[in-house]
Amino acid sequence: MPRIAAGATRAGTLVERWCGAIDDHVIDLAWAPDSHALAAASVSGPIRLFAAGDGSVRTDLVGHGLGTCSMAFSPDGRTLASGGQDGCVRLWPVTGPERAVELGTGTDWVARVGWAPSGQYLAAAAGKQLRLWDPQGGQIDAFTPMASTIADIGWRPSGSEILAAGYGGLAAFRHSETEPVRRYQWKGSVLALAWSPDANWIATGNQDSSVHLWQSQSGKDLHMSGYALKVRELAWSPDSRWLATGGAREVVVWDCSGTGPAGSDPLMLALHEVPITQLAWQRRGRVLASGCGGGLVAAWRPGKHRSPIAIARVPGGVARLAWSADDRLLAVGADDGSIRLFAAPG
Repeated sequence: MPRIAAGATRAGTLVERWCGAIDDHVIDLAWAPDSHALAAASVSGPIRLFAAGDGSVRTDLVGHGLGTCSMAFSPDGRTLASGGQDGCVRLWPVTGPERAVELGTGTDWVARVGWAPSGQYLAAAAGKQLRLWDPQGGQIDAFTPMASTIADIGWRPSGSEILAAGYGGLAAFRHSETEPVRRYQWKGSVLALAWSPDANWIATGNQDSSVHLWQSQSGKDLHMSGYALKVRELAWSPDSRWLATGGAREVVVWDCSGTGPAGSDPLMLALHEVPITQLAWQRRGRVLASGCGGGLVAAWRPGKHRSPIAIARVPGGVARLAWSADDRLLAVGADDGSIRLFAAPG
């Protein structure tokens, strides 16, 4: 592993805009596409929408009985989709008097929801099965069930297919084709997946404390082991060069330019005293945010600096990080239910 660079510049302080709260541990955060609203879901179920400008509460939603698991705004910003421990997907109208549309899955819980980039489809992972609905809640596809429970899903940046991850690797599905159109096989349990923005790479974080990379077209793969913990945290830079990973106290960043990181050492960004719990890269900018169980939040510019450019501390552990669509604001959700909004560092 490379040594940490000496002589780093002193980090500034992330500027807090406001602080709000929900009634329990923050299980998910979702930004509206116009960056004007932030949704925060409680592990116990309720969902609260905050106005991004001042943190005032726009509305409270009942969420899901037994707990909410995942949320996502539609690309047009009109609908917030959520899935939870009650086995349902709900479509919440953000404006207007309409009531939520409830979509049953026939399972005990819905682990992930995600809109296609076009907004034409909503995907939901419920148990071993992946389903697609249209924006009005009409079911379009119920794909052949996976061999194991689906741990994560991810749309190809073009929206042409969606990956489902579980034990044994990944399966790629397309609308109107029941069976997987492609498999990326690996003997292990995948916990998280992430497409690179240019769609050339697929990264997974794994149960056995490793990271796996596939070239999406050729299927050639790389395996990076030696992490201290299970890897659940993955974040790509907007130019697809850098892959930031958790699974340790340090942020481990791989250079995926050219033929990829084979035979190279990663950048090790050291600051956190306890393991990383969250990573989030700006959508178009150069700043990577990291958070840990000790409540420390750091902003980095990997490749240029190996020390943070700004930091902040929040009570409790960092449970969620999310950049606004315009990259100007960083939302931090904590274990104690607090929600804080910070300005992006200059």
